[in-house]
Amino acid sequence: MLMIRHYIAMIEEEPGCAAGFWFPDLPGRTSAGDTLDEAPLNAREAIDLWFDDSDARPVARTLEQLRNDPKVAEDLRTYRLGDSSENLSEAKKRAIDKH
Repeated sequence: MLMIRHYIAMIEEEPGCAAGFWFPDLPGRTSAGDTLDEAPLNAREAIDLWFDDSDARPVARTLEQLRNDPKVAEDLRTYRLGDSSENLSEAKKRAIDKH
């Protein structure tokens, strides 16, 4: 049976800079895009590459579990949140689902 995991992403965006995604449950895995619209597509690819490069299968924690993790709690107050299935339009959702 296929198990679908949704990893929560921290989204960093500053005017005039690339938008960045990183995942507390996938240490060292980051992604960026020139725009906030492009970043979710690249984030999905970054997750796929994690699983291609690693035998580890980290548990995707819930938002509540991340809030209770002192290493992540401050970041949750600082950055926008998304999850590994987030996208900003239906067109992007279709593109991610095809990947």
